[in-house]
Amino acid sequence: MNDEKRTLRKLLYEYHAEANALLRARYDDLDVAVARFLTYVEGESVIKAFLDDCVKNHVPPEFDASATVDALASQPNTISRFAPERKGETGEVYLILKDITERDKWGSNLLLYGYGHGSRKYNDMAKGFLDDVGQRLISGIDTHLTLMGIEKGLSDTSYTEQHITTGNNSNVIASMATDSATSSSTQTNGMRSDELTTLLVDLTSSITEVAEEQRREAEELIEALKNELEQKKPKHAVLNAIMTGLKGLTAGAQFASALASLQTAIAALPPA
Repeated sequence: MNDEKRTLRKLLYEYHAEANALLRARYDDLDVAVARFLTYVEGESVIKAFLDDCVKNHVPPEFDASATVDALASQPNTISRFAPERKGETGEVYLILKDITERDKWGSNLLLYGYGHGSRKYNDMAKGFLDDVGQRLISGIDTHLTLMGIEKGLSDTSYTEQHITTGNNSNVIASMATDSATSSSTQTNGMRSDELTTLLVDLTSSITEVAEEQRREAEELIEALKNELEQKKPKHAVLNAIMTGLKGLTAGAQFASALASLQTAIAALPPA
């Protein structure tokens, strides 16, 4: 793998870790989590350039982040409308989070109230806000980075071996993309990369966010996904069909984020 591809792959992995950390934030540490996420994305030149473009060229001229935040803080409600296209919506949410952080509005009693959707628990309000608002920024950046990966040919790479230890303490051999390697690694549990292994664990752990009536279906789809990835040459058509099924489930932001991260990792697998 050349330096440009390696840098982008590392960026994708680090970005998903930061996004997942934000989506796991609770009310008491929401201000710190958002500030950390903003510091991270603004410190990555590729992401910052994308955000600057969203703000400059795609956010509607009449949009006022401070007015939007003040409206939230003045009475129990939610943001009723975002820009109709992805980059405009991404830019709007970026500006909203920056305004709340810079003016230290997180302590406003009514700011998140509408996002409790009937619950008066502050953690439910924080989760609702991240699901309804924060996820739009996360998804916008994720889509941009994924498209960059496709354009740079990350899905055309092959793999060499590296031993790692995952969060569940299982020893696996992770895939690392190279420019010209033709060998295929032998792996202790069939996973083709550290990213896939970690993200499958993340997806499974967030299954409680899936609507209860769909949880059994989610378990079966995840099991089917694992089985296909354990094959010597997983078929992209099968993987895409399973992913389509998972995307159709009603679930929370953490499940959706893990799913988006898996989509990126699966797209980087070599064709069968």
